Amino acid sequence: MRTHDDADDIHVLVDLADVGIATLDAATGQFLSVNARYCGITGLSQPELLSGLTLADLTHPDDGALASNAVVTMA
Repeated sequence: MRTHDDADDIHVLVDLADVGIATLDAATGQFLSVNARYCGITGLSQPELLSGLTLADLTHPDDGALASNAVVTMA
């Protein structure tokens, strides 16, 4: 018998969210997970985003320092 797992609830909420949600590896900036809305925003598929792309790969060069600082702050 399977017991209820709160992590399952969180995954469902993330998957169904109307906002883009992504988790990143704080050390590398690589995407660890993305929901469908995030894929829609970036125009990339989940396999593409999870293939080793980093937040820096999607960030305009003029915004690179800002994005890098945001990742460090979240770590």
